[in-house]
Amino acid sequence: MKPQTKIGKRDNGTARTRQDRTMRSNTTPSVQNVKRSEKKWLRFSLKGVALLGAVVATVLFTDSKEWFVGDMSNNHAGRKWQSFYRLTRNHNFDIVVFGNSRASAGIEPYILSSALGVNTFVFGTPGGTMSEAYCSLTEALRLTRPKLVIMDTHPFYIGGMEGSSIQSFESKQCSLWRKLVIMFLMFPNRDVWLKAWSPTILNHSFLFSDHDRIKWNMEHPIKNPIRHKLELGRFSHGSEHLSDEDVANFEPYLDGSTIEVEAGKRRFLRRMAEACAEKNIPILFTSLPLYYKAFSHYDSLKALMISCIQENCSMARWNYMDLQDPYDSILFTPKAFDKDKWHMTYEGMVVSTYKLANFLVEQGYDFPDRSNEAQWKADFYDQPYFAFNQPVDSSLNGYTMLGRNMMINNLPLQEVSLFRSDNNTQQLIVKVQRDTDDPNAPDDITIPLRITENGSTFIVPITVSKIKECFPPHYDVYAMYLRGDLKVELY
Repeated sequence: MKPQTKIGKRDNGTARTRQDRTMRSNTTPSVQNVKRSEKKWLRFSLKGVALLGAVVATVLFTDSKEWFVGDMSNNHAGRKWQSFYRLTRNHNFDIVVFGNSRASAGIEPYILSSALGVNTFVFGTPGGTMSEAYCSLTEALRLTRPKLVIMDTHPFYIGGMEGSSIQSFESKQCSLWRKLVIMFLMFPNRDVWLKAWSPTILNHSFLFSDHDRIKWNMEHPIKNPIRHKLELGRFSHGSEHLSDEDVANFEPYLDGSTIEVEAGKRRFLRRMAEACAEKNIPILFTSLPLYYKAFSHYDSLKALMISCIQENCSMARWNYMDLQDPYDSILFTPKAFDKDKWHMTYEGMVVSTYKLANFLVEQGYDFPDRSNEAQWKADFYDQPYFAFNQPVDSSLNGYTMLGRNMMINNLPLQEVSLFRSDNNTQQLIVKVQRDTDDPNAPDDITIPLRITENGSTFIVPITVSKIKECFPPHYDVYAMYLRGDLKVELY
């Protein structure tokens, strides 16, 4: 055996050998190796930070350019909030409406405004949830002071859509802190947080699946232009109504006896009531109708909703209007409902809005009368049904007054006017005071007119028909179209 070479002494005084050094070098890394390892880790970390910074910078840049936003042509939430922030600079809204797409496709804000002489805004969001409704309410109350909050009950028991909630979230223009609070309330699922803040992260799949959308976004700086000077949140589903075949094959798809209202939805309902109670604003809960065959055991659902409201809204002044039960089969015909079976057509929206307007008048809700304000007239005079809802005067383009406050054929005519939309057509509009003791007005009335044609004058009895879906508070409306070349006067 080879003898060990002595190379020094240990701390205890005994001789140190080369074997000791070899054993020590094999078990303890040198200072140089430690430093080398630390440098490698530092370089790796710096590269990771640089890569992350590049990704963040890229995302921020593409977000600022909006290259990854989706198709904005149907971004109802974006247009709605853009308009609300713009209008609240010089408007106060007297009625604000919340819910999902059944609210925005069920209440016509232009008609409700002109029927009551108020300003109305509808915040219904497609696929909207109770948490989204609460966040939208609190954001709206920052900027306007309504006299009434309306909440549709549909979100009580129907789930929401993530994409629409994200659109609603990203459209809100508030402080960073408030937006963080809204994010935590609207999106309990953490996986949604980054997508809610960044369209690039939300739609990164466009890189692989939709190059045309990215190209279009790069070529069009304005993705969601304002469509109307007075965008009030309406979202009409059009006029493709239920067909005879649809009605014949219609089966119930909502069983009221099996529906529950989740604890989270009850919690946000209570928060909405507390927010309104704090500002002394009454709440009206509405159940906008589905076609009557959609439900089975609706009485169970109605009892559940009323119980839920009673339990969670005791601190607020609230009321309830149910258009589902009792169901008006005369006005809510299949033509009032969209083929998708979830929404109303424009005709159905008009009917439900007039029912709401009459309910608010009957219940004695107190609203400011803006009908004599110049700004209000300028906003609404060219909107649908305005001349049916408000007195016609010389300031309204295209309208000619024929007579006011007269009795013809024992009918109390409140107003008779003509509206000329072009040289070929004019519309005769007759408003008849509604009899409170007998609200069922005749379907047709006859009034005598003096008509001049090509220099010849005739006295002609004209029969005009009631517009059944149009029933402003206090009077009924009759109308018919006449040729534009006729000179028309009351006889």
